Amino acid sequence: MSEEERQVNQGEKSSYIEQPKGDIFIQYGEKKIPRALTPAPILSDCFIGREDDLKEVYQKLFHGQKENLLLLVNGDGGFGKTTFASHYYDRYSEKYIHRAWVFAESGVVDAMLTLAPNLGVTFEPTMPGEERLEKLIAEMSKLEKPGLLVLDNANNVEDLEKHYGALRRCPNFHLLLTTRVTKLEQAQCHPIKPLTMENAALLFKTHFTAHKKSEDELLKDIIEAVGRNTLVIELLAKNLNHFNTDLKTRYYLADLLKDLQKCGVLALPQTKEVRTDYLSLAQKNTSSALRQETPEKIVAAMYNLSDLQENEGETELMSIFSVLPAETIGYNTLEKLLPGDEQLDLRLKSLSKKGWLDYNEHEQSFKCSPVIQEITRLQNKARLWEDVEPVVIALNDLLEYEPGTGHLMNVSYEQGGIITRYGERVIQCLEEPRYEICILAERLGSYFRTTGNLAKALEYFEQYKQLSKEMYDADSENVNFIHGLAISYEKLGVTQLSLGNLEKALEYFQDEAKLFEELQDADSENADFKNGLAISYLKLGDAHRSLGNLEKALQYFQDETKLFEELHDAHSENLSFKNGLAISYEKLGVTYQSLGNLDKALEYFQDETKLFEELYGAYHDNVSFKNGLTISYSKLGGTHQSLGDIDKTLEFYEKDMQLSKELYQSYPENVSFKNGLAISYIKLGNLYQEKKQNTKAKGVFQSAKQILTELVNISPGHADYRRNLDWVENQISVI
Repeated sequence: MSEEERQVNQGEKSSYIEQPKGDIFIQYGEKKIPRALTPAPILSDCFIGREDDLKEVYQKLFHGQKENLLLLVNGDGGFGKTTFASHYYDRYSEKYIHRAWVFAESGVVDAMLTLAPNLGVTFEPTMPGEERLEKLIAEMSKLEKPGLLVLDNANNVEDLEKHYGALRRCPNFHLLLTTRVTKLEQAQCHPIKPLTMENAALLFKTHFTAHKKSEDELLKDIIEAVGRNTLVIELLAKNLNHFNTDLKTRYYLADLLKDLQKCGVLALPQTKEVRTDYLSLAQKNTSSALRQETPEKIVAAMYNLSDLQENEGETELMSIFSVLPAETIGYNTLEKLLPGDEQLDLRLKSLSKKGWLDYNEHEQSFKCSPVIQEITRLQNKARLWEDVEPVVIALNDLLEYEPGTGHLMNVSYEQGGIITRYGERVIQCLEEPRYEICILAERLGSYFRTTGNLAKALEYFEQYKQLSKEMYDADSENVNFIHGLAISYEKLGVTQLSLGNLEKALEYFQDEAKLFEELQDADSENADFKNGLAISYLKLGDAHRSLGNLEKALQYFQDETKLFEELHDAHSENLSFKNGLAISYEKLGVTYQSLGNLDKALEYFQDETKLFEELYGAYHDNVSFKNGLTISYSKLGGTHQSLGDIDKTLEFYEKDMQLSKELYQSYPENVSFKNGLAISYIKLGNLYQEKKQNTKAKGVFQSAKQILTELVNISPGHADYRRNLDWVENQISVI
């Protein structure tokens, strides 16, 4: 057996043998699945008073009555649920064959689906989130047991109740949820209780080593007053460390208490002053020396007292962390979100020393507590957008895609998945309609559309429309707002068209065209408005053609072509307008083909091909131009075949196949290119059959079968893939 890889037969369920630490992957048939399905969580350096809890949870999970015991690690905010779970995850990681840690604040479905890439699970574009979850869980059930799955911050009780049954269908995983929920169906609970006074004091003294023994009684009263909340205790201690120099301590616990009381918390019932002889006062009234306070009030008071350096960007950083997910974020990622900040590492480490951020030195990553996030958003409400705007702009840049292809230009799709999670959280936290937020909603929708999650795409395009509408209603003369609203209608229409909701799609395209017609009427020389109107006519033509209204479709495609010809004539060097004109010729050709006018169709397909040959000839690296030329060759081949010109048909089908093969080889994960190559093989095989060249026909049909088999395995419910595979297999059998 290899030291780096353990071979496990697919579906085999063997008794568990502890895996060596160098064993990174497990082999399942042709799939190689990593043991660690996600990065590990941040592990705090200081872990006090929870050893018995670790052992008890281990016993419950490994020796409970049910194999996939769902255990709630619950308690109020700030008591260390996530810290406890992260130490369990680390302590017993080698007891599990696979392990994963997901952040569940946005819901079970979104959290679970982040596991799909490492599990090699893909989905049909129109598959709803709930069905995606079922498919994912079915794949997880094939993995060797035991596995560990931690859902951190799973606090939405309605969402948990809805997906309780789905979670229980992970038979080979121990499920550990950190949550404030106290009861969930038949799930067992393990409450994280307050630390004992002894351990709470030890935690404080570990972080504030200069603590004076003479203040022990004061410390006990403060610890009781804050409910022995670990987050608050650490904040108090770390800020005391910060307020003092390394050489000399001048600011002690009594001083901090006095400042907190000025903020209206931790009042003394007996006096409004913090007396220097507090010890004797506490001895007289040890049962209730300080008023009980909620952790949120203490954290808010500490935030006001904390020495956050506005001129050094610390307050801004806290605002940024308050709108990002409360999950581990690597330093490399933070650099992408705040490009050009040369002091970023120093500010982050300063905030971690003060207790506002958790820092994992080994992983070079940071995390902010949900309690601190909530307080920060409240404290910085007036300046939140000002602080966060640079990150929204950075997110928009990272999610920028190449028009016409959907390919992300600045990050990989794997990185894009992480960036979209950040973008989703930012939108949830920022209430005001802003132009940059509109762009972010559109980018999120486009990402989800390109990666096949049409339900999520629709959700964010709806949000894009709503934000655009609010800004348009506030200033209906602003052309940027009119343009944005029009584009939002287009995005919604395209998505509804993909979902098969043709009437709804038509309605959105009509709304889009109306706005662009208004813009064009107001400024007829504006190329962007004319381009937008042309595209809206293209979409209307597509919708009418899908509905069978060919004459209406033809009229819109003719109007589109007229506009693109004007744009191309006026701006002959503009590649976008040239590309748009080529596509408009294709739309006309397809419509005339459907109307039975093959000569007219051929004319437009030839015009389309000429433009794409010019574009691709000048820009060989442009995927969109190459794909456009591939499609144009296919259209020409099909039309010549209908006209009976076999030699011309063969010429264009072979060109189509060659380019399709190159696209597939360059982008093997692109389902559209993969399917395009299969179709080109089928067309060529049909032609070889017609020419009685059965050996050649069988060869290309076998190539098509191989690709279609891959597609059916990826999307078993896709009717076209299955139908085409059955047809090809039948053709091979009869040749």
